[in-house]
Amino acid sequence: MVDYKVSDFIDDFLISKEVEEGCAPSTIKAYRYDLEKFISLVGDLALESPIVRQRIRLFLKHLKDLDYTKKGISRKIATLRSYFKFLTLNEFITKNPMSTIKSPKIKLEESLPKFLDVSDIEVIFNKLKDRKLFNSRKSQRYYLIV
Repeated sequence: MVDYKVSDFIDDFLISKEVEEGCAPSTIKAYRYDLEKFISLVGDLALESPIVRQRIRLFLKHLKDLDYTKKGISRKIATLRSYFKFLTLNEFITKNPMSTIKSPKIKLEESLPKFLDVSDIEVIFNKLKDRKLFNSRKSQRYYLIV
């Protein structure tokens, strides 16, 4: 039996995401970054190692210690969850170490977009109406959009 490492199937995983699921290049880049960050912080472990789940938890604790936001940590968890699911479905591993890892709860207020208030909008309109700026085609377009 071959002892595969965590890094051995990253390229296969990313190709699968790109070709089979149609993920955008920016998503593929984010997946690669997250997986490389994981390996750089916890090491390139053997996939069937009994400490993989421990190392995942250590990685998440390290992200929290580095003041990553809940959204940032959730994205890393989603990447790891997707990667280990890929490994399980393709029978590179028998047990998914992410099966018991939960994403942090994100409060509704944290996920809602922030809006401009009326005074901010007035400042933008006044800047766009400025004669010097309004002569440019870009300013006219921005004014129409706003």
